[in-house]
Amino acid sequence: MVYPSKRRAVEKACSKIKAIYGVRLNCKKEDEPEFLITLLAKSKRGLKNVFRIMSSGYNQVLNEKIWPCVRWDNALENKEDVLIGKECSWSFIKDSQGKNTVTLENEINFTFDGVDYVEITPFNQSHLSLEPNDSVDQKSIQKQAYIIVDLLQKMGKTPVAVSNASCITQEDELCWNILHQNNTAEHPTFMKSTEEMLEEYAFLQDLAEKIVIDNSNYIAGMIESFDSRPVGTHYISLPDAENEVKRRCKQAAEDKYGSELPKIIKDRIEDEFKKIDYSDSWSRYLLAAIVSDKCNGLGYMHTIRGTAGSSFIVYLLGISETNPLPASLLLS
Repeated sequence: MVYPSKRRAVEKACSKIKAIYGVRLNCKKEDEPEFLITLLAKSKRGLKNVFRIMSSGYNQVLNEKIWPCVRWDNALENKEDVLIGKECSWSFIKDSQGKNTVTLENEINFTFDGVDYVEITPFNQSHLSLEPNDSVDQKSIQKQAYIIVDLLQKMGKTPVAVSNASCITQEDELCWNILHQNNTAEHPTFMKSTEEMLEEYAFLQDLAEKIVIDNSNYIAGMIESFDSRPVGTHYISLPDAENEVKRRCKQAAEDKYGSELPKIIKDRIEDEFKKIDYSDSWSRYLLAAIVSDKCNGLGYMHTIRGTAGSSFIVYLLGISETNPLPASLLLS
């Protein structure tokens, strides 16, 4: 999963590598605990839907401790040309021990309903591997993993081995530990080669090659090769942006200076309106105001950079707390 800048690096390095655009997000389904999903764009249309789903996660706070978090039904509503993956946790595998096939099939259908593929993560990444050795029978859990993966394959749920890498190389571990303050509940993993992945999942015997190579290629084959970079220049355009900016500025100015605005205020506002109109920047100013309002609502500190910080309109829109007009009070 790469950003456009990474795509260019990939194209430069090897034309045979397919760039896949995607993101991993927290997700919530009704009253169930949050879980992680992976969204992969199958096409340009799918990439737009991925962005739409991501935006919904930022626009609503479902859990103050886990943010952004998207609603499951919202992800399904915007699923066109998007592949959804969900992790099969090792806790799920452990708890499935001793259950008959019918029960397991029902639980798999319920847990992975609506997803396109199921992610199988390395055992050494799970919290079970951090528990005391006498509390976890690793071999029995891995045997159960074979049963679950085999069922997933037979039920058409497409199990795929993922490295779940948080670092590119082992040297990145130092940076990872600094960022996570040596959080023992998580530990970094590194990108692995195909051979290393096959070795990682060797306990799955004949299914190892299926989930490491075959199913991975199957998912990749469902994704088009496309360039995410738009052709030409595309500025944002918000409906009725000019009138909305003027309305907000008029309201803010009257709240601060009264209904009869001083001449210096009127002149400054009109002068900046002309400049905004000349550069056709109404939508950009309005977007900045909307983002600023959202940050304030979430309690996030934010700042503005560049020459726009000296704009009186930016001050009236609430984007900046700095009033650029000269002080008018005499202090003794």
